[in-house]
Amino acid sequence: MKKSSLSWILLLAIRFLNSKRSSFWILLISIVGIVLGIAILLVIMSIMNGSQLIFYENSQEILSYHIQIECGSDYDEVINFTKTIQENVSGATVVQPYFETQGMLVNENGKQLFVLFRGVRENLLEEDYRLKKLITLYDGDFLLNEKNSLVIGSHTSAVLGAYYGSSLAFYSLAKSDGEIYTPIQSDMVVSGVYQTDWPIGVDSLLVFIPISNYEAVANGTNYKIGIKLPNSYKEHKILSQISKLGIPDGWEISSWRDYNRAFFGALRMEKNIMMLLVFLILVVFAVNSYNGLIRLIYEKKEELAILRALGATPNQIGLTILMVGLLISIVGTIIGTIVGVAITLNLGHIFALVSRINEFFIFYFRPEDIEYYAFGTGNFTPPRLLVSDALIIGLLSILISFFSAFFASIKIGKIRPTEVLRDE
Repeated sequence: MKKSSLSWILLLAIRFLNSKRSSFWILLISIVGIVLGIAILLVIMSIMNGSQLIFYENSQEILSYHIQIECGSDYDEVINFTKTIQENVSGATVVQPYFETQGMLVNENGKQLFVLFRGVRENLLEEDYRLKKLITLYDGDFLLNEKNSLVIGSHTSAVLGAYYGSSLAFYSLAKSDGEIYTPIQSDMVVSGVYQTDWPIGVDSLLVFIPISNYEAVANGTNYKIGIKLPNSYKEHKILSQISKLGIPDGWEISSWRDYNRAFFGALRMEKNIMMLLVFLILVVFAVNSYNGLIRLIYEKKEELAILRALGATPNQIGLTILMVGLLISIVGTIIGTIVGVAITLNLGHIFALVSRINEFFIFYFRPEDIEYYAFGTGNFTPPRLLVSDALIIGLLSILISFFSAFFASIKIGKIRPTEVLRDE
């Protein structure tokens, strides 16, 4: 097709969009529908991504590791194998020995809280720079140089009323011979309080203690070696390298796919279902756009018949309608993406505003006389806008709109110029 033909087809498509008839409002509604659809989908996907990625980051970078090796109770053997991994395995950014045990912390007033103790080396944050990025210290410091020191989470601190310098008692049970359990008690001092983006899942559960405190609190548990990778989805390469080193008998190696298989499978299913809903919602908007184009064709049938009489081919007329549909989808996609990104970036301020409005009504109306929802931002999860999601949603919108415009352009073949002009 000649360049001049494409030029007048594009100009004609723009002219149809500027129509002052009722079809203009239908096309405008189609554009608004695409804008709202893409903006809402981007916000929903961003909120969902925020929740999923916070769980993933905190579970893999704080609560566990990408690869774990459960060792024995010989610390020297664990340290030697840790050094072997650091020297011979390429791609492992963090390799740390540690141990974990469960127990109960009790404050001076008898308040109790069950937590997970992790014994680590005192230079933990120097070795694990990724952990350092995910935690914030707001009371004391991350000091584990004293045997009875511990670093607790913000939620644990709030529940027990324990802060820097507070004394806490540790209680647990250790299995000795047979099924006999002996109690363990140890007095500890809080040296620091940390906070993460997932206070309920991490701050209320995980407590750091020195690895040198193994004999006092370990309950006979085994040491472990935790390994972190730049890309967790390539853990099979690291597993292969570690296996070639010769893992001692009785030791077990596992990856994040093993001990979080069910939950990560659920997250993947949730993401797939959400993308399916995105597709179905865009199909609804495409049907709306299709109906608008059909209305445009019938309102413009006189002009289209004249173009046919002047020598325009059915393909050129159909391409004009196709161009109108593409312009609608492109304009709607661009504006919808801008609106969705703007809302996502300011979602925290929007939640705060809604919270203030909610507080205003609660203050001026008695809560016992009305039904209301206590809206707050205390557990607000920051959204995560992924470029890949925005591209997929935008491309799907344009692609689906293209097909709706294509099927609408087929209707052009049913218009007979002689019949239309004779009726006029």
